[in-house]
Amino acid sequence: MNRATIRVESLVIPTYPEPEHEPLPMFAENRVHQRSSGRPYPNRVTLEVDRTHRQDRAYQAVHLENEYLDVWVLPEIGGRIYAARDKSTGYDFFYRQHVIKPALIGALGSWVSGGVEFNWPYHHRASGFMPCDFSTEEAADGSVICWLSEHDPVDRMKSLVGIVLRPDAAYLETRVKLCNRTPTKKSFLWWENTAVPVNESYQIFFPHDVTYVNFHYLDSRISYPVAGAGVFNGIDMSQPRDISWHKNTRDATSYFACASKYDFFGGYDHGLGCGVVHIGNHHISPGKKMFTWAYNQLSRSWEKALTDSDGQYAELMAGSYTDNQPNFSWLEPYETKQFSQYWYPISRIGAPDYANLDCALKLEEEQLCLQATRALGPCTVEVRSAGELVLSLPASLSPCEPVFLPWARPAGPISVRVVRADGVQTAFYQEEEPDRLKMPPVKDPLPLPSELQSADRLYLAGVHVDQYRDPAVMPDAYWLEALKRDPCHAPSLLGMARYSYTMLRFEAARGYAEQAIRELTRFNERTENGDAYYLYALILEQLDEPDLAYDYYYKAAWSGSAVPMAMARLACLDLRRGDWAEAAAHARQALERDAQHPLAPAALVLACAALGQAGEAQQAAAAALDRDPFNLLVRYLSGMPEEQFFGGLSSSPSQAVLDLAADLDAMGQRARIIALLEGLLRCRPEEGCATILYTLAYYRGLEGGDCAGPLRRAEDAPLGQTYPFRPIEARALRAAVEQGSARAPFLLGCLLYDKRHYPQAAELFEEALRRDPGNYMACRSLAVACFSHLDRGEEALPLMHKAMSLHPDAQLLYETVVLMDKLGCAPAEKIALLESRPQLLGRDDLLTELAKACNQDARPQQALEVLGAHTFVPCEGGEHAIADQYMFAHYLRGMEQLTAGRPEEAAACFTAALTLPENLGAGIWNRCKYVPYRYRIAECLEQLGRGGEAAALYREILDIQVDFFSKMHLRELPFYQAMAARRLGEEQRACAILSAARREWAAELERVDGGFFSTTPFFISFTDDPARLRRAQYLYLLALTELFQGHDRRAGEMFRESLSLNSDNLFCGYFAQAL
Repeated sequence: MNRATIRVESLVIPTYPEPEHEPLPMFAENRVHQRSSGRPYPNRVTLEVDRTHRQDRAYQAVHLENEYLDVWVLPEIGGRIYAARDKSTGYDFFYRQHVIKPALIGALGSWVSGGVEFNWPYHHRASGFMPCDFSTEEAADGSVICWLSEHDPVDRMKSLVGIVLRPDAAYLETRVKLCNRTPTKKSFLWWENTAVPVNESYQIFFPHDVTYVNFHYLDSRISYPVAGAGVFNGIDMSQPRDISWHKNTRDATSYFACASKYDFFGGYDHGLGCGVVHIGNHHISPGKKMFTWAYNQLSRSWEKALTDSDGQYAELMAGSYTDNQPNFSWLEPYETKQFSQYWYPISRIGAPDYANLDCALKLEEEQLCLQATRALGPCTVEVRSAGELVLSLPASLSPCEPVFLPWARPAGPISVRVVRADGVQTAFYQEEEPDRLKMPPVKDPLPLPSELQSADRLYLAGVHVDQYRDPAVMPDAYWLEALKRDPCHAPSLLGMARYSYTMLRFEAARGYAEQAIRELTRFNERTENGDAYYLYALILEQLDEPDLAYDYYYKAAWSGSAVPMAMARLACLDLRRGDWAEAAAHARQALERDAQHPLAPAALVLACAALGQAGEAQQAAAAALDRDPFNLLVRYLSGMPEEQFFGGLSSSPSQAVLDLAADLDAMGQRARIIALLEGLLRCRPEEGCATILYTLAYYRGLEGGDCAGPLRRAEDAPLGQTYPFRPIEARALRAAVEQGSARAPFLLGCLLYDKRHYPQAAELFEEALRRDPGNYMACRSLAVACFSHLDRGEEALPLMHKAMSLHPDAQLLYETVVLMDKLGCAPAEKIALLESRPQLLGRDDLLTELAKACNQDARPQQALEVLGAHTFVPCEGGEHAIADQYMFAHYLRGMEQLTAGRPEEAAACFTAALTLPENLGAGIWNRCKYVPYRYRIAECLEQLGRGGEAAALYREILDIQVDFFSKMHLRELPFYQAMAARRLGEEQRACAILSAARREWAAELERVDGGFFSTTPFFISFTDDPARLRRAQYLYLLALTELFQGHDRRAGEMFRESLSLNSDNLFCGYFAQAL
């Protein structure tokens, strides 16, 4: 076979079905996902897994094949590469998953392992388990391409990925175009997350100039490949080990390579003699990462959660415009970034010392190993030492055929050069000794707004929060503080203008923008660039002042960088005015500066058509679709048959159509919006969700048409998978509210709540209940608003009980119990509520809450019975929520035995806590979690006369490093270390440990949070007062210092006050009761 082929096939894969998405809006404002914001709104989420209904399912698969490789792509599951096989060896160089078994790892819940996942604008993208649009292409050069495209569900930016297989090469290319198709800049990263099958013979290889690796957010660093000088991600690595070998990482972690001047990395299975190489331009694609579940209980739990029989995998991740997670770059308005990454298999040569797109090299003592990815023909391998040619070896290089050249490896650093017969250099590698002493300090945590002194620093901190999508704080906390210090600080004024614009606070945005422009032009008549003018014009458009906006877009266009975005918006305003010639001229100017512009071609097509220039309109459409076959607006305007256009939409058709409607609205194309929405309803009636119908009614009303019909249908239509969030949806819903719609107030309230208009949202929820007293969603959402932001917490629980009476389901029961916990309700009340609804208690989270309530009520045996009777599949990051209940139940039993003078029985209870039953599906991320239990075991051992064993445990506790990770998992570690030192007779050391901790904790008590005090991996919409949680946390810790000093009465008072502020702290509850 000297050609490449592509075809669409049916591929049958055993599948565990995804449960229904939760219909309630999930605001979850402080949810964390992959160290960034995991706020799911406007998207519905999946809260459960199904492990009882495995069935065969046929998937539409795109099969690409050439002489060397077989590749399968699944457009229905996020467009992931499902499998890739080296035909010469039969090796699946990506982990091939033989079952589709979703688990709760994704941004919106469901996620599957295996193959290659394309992640953007943040890691584990929101649409990873959703269908994407796709097409196939046979290119003129013989290559075959599977094109995959979507508008991402969070920011509505657009990705286009081409999976490319050439006829003459043993590599596959991922050809990527990332487009910010929106009018405001947005942050992004791109990671190709490649699963590989691993075992104890598998080795990860980074280039030899990688001398250390980072953890997420640069919170930890360790030397590489041999780690042996400290703690990494809370893992003790004081004993040297080569962490390039998979077997030497026993706890789940990630390794991000430090900066490298090379373009390759990968993995190699020494047992099978096969591996995979990644190639990417290191200037654009610097990210080189390995993640592993490793070898412990946590890894076994996740293997069971994600596969039936395919075993372990690790993830080799390749990042473009990023080298960490989170680490985001910017896409400017309407900007497109293009790049390619490459993957290819290797065999029998070992882990390469060097690789590029043409070949991989391995320098061994007795032979030099090479493997080419394409036919290079006769070559010469030149070896130099100290600049002198010492060997010249002939080799004939063909794809997938390793070549082994015997040699006596010269001493010292050498260089290897591979030259084709025509003199073209194919590869060059110079051995160098890297600087292994160069390792920068870890990243400092972001200071709170009150702790930064200058407006400039506050502005930059706000940019960081915005760019890195911080889950705990919003950027305005920093920019508003900057403006308190300096009300004329132009960067912060612009930051607030843009933030206010995104939050639909257009009048406020106008004020900030005008003040910023005044400051920027205080000494000069023109600003340094066009950003302020462009932003101000955007704001003016939303305030329905198009003429003034027009002027400011022109002002912006004086700056070269602003020309494409400003000219495109001018073309849109020209179309609104009916000035077709100007629209065409401005669109062409935008395209002259940026041929990839996503909006300008549509404006040009419309303008040419209006001018009667049908040929030019067709040419403009064809040129745009040649650059991007999934420019949906151009496809729609190009005259594509309606059935073909709408039938070809797989990636959330209703939302894609609303995206196009928003673009057409900017161009004043109301009639076309109506036609677009009506076309969707005709061709895809299942996509007729409420927001589509409200939007149709709105534009019909503006055009003097019938809006009553769509309004009536909207009242009973499905909500769809996405809640409203766009400005055009806000306008449509406001119009529907004014026309008496019963449902529109609720949906508009959801939109405004997400934009932090909390009082207005609550008023709309109340209005929704007045118009429809049976609207349980409005009732529940009003409860969320009352508790979280309106200082009306006393109203929240009655509202939740009312919502449950209207619609008794598991999610409302769960949220009610969560709220009861936050309100400090008695555990017995929660137990009674949960046990009164046994038909709803099948969910993991409800049973976890029941076990927690039992522990809070000192019923550990009942907690263990609840946990033992169910098989759990926790979400990533939620493993400890289940493990904590099991462990703490044993802690309570152990303390009961210890207090009763039965140390042997107590030790057995504490020891039982350290091994989690398999049915919990859980595991421990950090060994700090064991410390309270191991400390009590040591106490028991002392009482049993086994002082030496007890001392070893105390020493082990003292040896744990207090750092970011210990504070994340066991803030009170210094207390246990002080107690351990005291038990060892080291009283001075004990006092020093806790004295330092008390100073830190007392200072923390006085800090003022700029956002949320903490984050959660769960989809919880109720958020707490950060001041209350901060006081609860540090009162508890300071109470431990009183306990250490023997001030039991004072300690008890402090524990009880802390518990009254946050009843979620199990250990605080124990001490409060014990004292």
